Amino acid sequence: MHAANEEKRRAVQMKINRAVALGWACEGYTDLVSTFRTETAPALHAALDAEGKRVEGYLDALRAAIVQPLPMPDACFVQEVREALGTSRATLPDAVRELCSQVAVSDKMVGVPLGGASSGEWPEISVGVERNQRLLERKAAKMDYGFGIVEEVRTLLSDVRRLK
Repeated sequence: MHAANEEKRRAVQMKINRAVALGWACEGYTDLVSTFRTETAPALHAALDAEGKRVEGYLDALRAAIVQPLPMPDACFVQEVREALGTSRATLPDAVRELCSQVAVSDKMVGVPLGGASSGEWPEISVGVERNQRLLERKAAKMDYGFGIVEEVRTLLSDVRRLK
């Protein structure tokens, strides 16, 4: 029985020693947390506030650059294009397409070979016409691509307006 009591006393002493060690460790950590709260945290808070104010200006500038409407093209330029095309339409792409189709129809009526210089009647003209036709087709493809981008931007702007 004496041995059992001695064993229990050692177990209790080990638990007391462990509790004291944990108390000292906790006291050290408590001092660290206290020092952090009194000295380090206010300095970090001030630095974060200053950084937030500095970045806020950048975000406002970026937001304004993204959301602001694009400047309208110069009225003189638009008028020059309309005069060059001989139209007063508000939508110039339709006028350009119609003009291209009129050129193609008039070429067919005159009999200029569009397929190349195989007929031999007007080889210089057919080479020029073929080149101009390819050029106009590329321009029309670029124009369609540009209109696709414009639609995407309009969609993005409407989404931005909905998010605000």
